[in-house]
Amino acid sequence: MGIRQELYPKELAHDKFYTPPACYTMSTQEKDLFLTVLKNMKVPDGFLVRLKDYVCNRAYPEGSIAEGYIAEECLTFCSRYLEGVETVFNRPQRNYDIIENAEVYKFSSGGRVLEKVESVVLDQKSLAQAHRYVLLHSDIISESRREFLIAQRSLNHNIRPTPRIEQRWLVELFSEWLFKQVPVMMERNCSEELIVNARGPNNIVNRYDGYSEWLDESMLNSSDDHSRKRLCIIEVH
Repeated sequence: MGIRQELYPKELAHDKFYTPPACYTMSTQEKDLFLTVLKNMKVPDGFLVRLKDYVCNRAYPEGSIAEGYIAEECLTFCSRYLEGVETVFNRPQRNYDIIENAEVYKFSSGGRVLEKVESVVLDQKSLAQAHRYVLLHSDIISESRREFLIAQRSLNHNIRPTPRIEQRWLVELFSEWLFKQVPVMMERNCSEELIVNARGPNNIVNRYDGYSEWLDESMLNSSDDHSRKRLCIIEVH
């Protein structure tokens, strides 16, 4: 048919055929260069979305874009000279890094409340989970955990404790054992923080609809909307 004769198979010796490459076929070096150009290419996709938000009158999109762009530039320019007014340049970020009253939080897990606060009564299962988490991860109770494991090994001398068995002892028995040690701690003049942790948390908690950072205790509660997590702060006696 005479169409692209340069791409026709070429007959070689020993009844073999060779298909020549097309004009758009690239070598390995040319492919690498082409991909590098695509990677470094800058296109105004993100800015075009911003310009699209300026369109209020679909009959005159160009005029709407021009008016919206000029209005935003004017507001940005004027806001730099305003004092005592919250603008995009001086308002705090959503994820605020400066934590107020950071000393009241455990495990350096403070944050900033974003929405309303309500007091609720925590159920026994969630209360036990919160207390167990603090007892198993707080550094101030590390010595008590060591004493507990020594006592359990002496009581169960007929078995060889493995890390898995010791972890089960801590999860199931440690909180009750530590609560019984409160009188002994008071006689030893132990720290108030250690005694408070041994007694356990209060079942009345504060729950927030929004928080700028996860708390360690927040894994106890989650809302239906994954983008907004509900959490509780456990208050001790």
